[in-house]
Amino acid sequence: MHGYVHHGLGFARMTTIVFDGKTLACDSQVSSRHRIVANDGKKIFTPPEGEVWRIYGKTVKAIGISGDYAAVFEIIEALKSEKGLANTTAFPEKTSFSLLSILEDGKVLDTSKDSDDKYIATCEVSPPVAIGSGMEFALGAMAAGLSAEAAVDVAIQLDLYSGGPIQSKVLF
Repeated sequence: MHGYVHHGLGFARMTTIVFDGKTLACDSQVSSRHRIVANDGKKIFTPPEGEVWRIYGKTVKAIGISGDYAAVFEIIEALKSEKGLANTTAFPEKTSFSLLSILEDGKVLDTSKDSDDKYIATCEVSPPVAIGSGMEFALGAMAAGLSAEAAVDVAIQLDLYSGGPIQSKVLF
């Protein structure tokens, strides 16, 4: 599915995270309800040296997370567990998030969990891909030929819930 856009149900994922097939990039603004609380939030994560993260048994190279910030720690714990993250991994029902997982083999998984659900839903997607409140702006920018970082910059200019310095990680 080229240019896949994930729409979280009933929850505004206030951020912009994109992957253009080479670079994973995001904004760094952290919002709580309708208030900016920080401009230095970390949203891209990679396994520490010597640690392996897995989702559905596949090795993860990097992830980008939007949604409830408390979910970051639960997601990483599940990824580094022996079985890894899977659709049988239970999360608190109030937790909502979207997750882009970039696998070692270059495949991309888009995972989400809404507050009414206990378990995650996942589908494989093809870059360019974006999640968060600025995703439409970023996808349009990438469709026009801009890089992941430039696409996040466009989203920051146009999306009220994206901002702060751009973070990026070249993966391929």
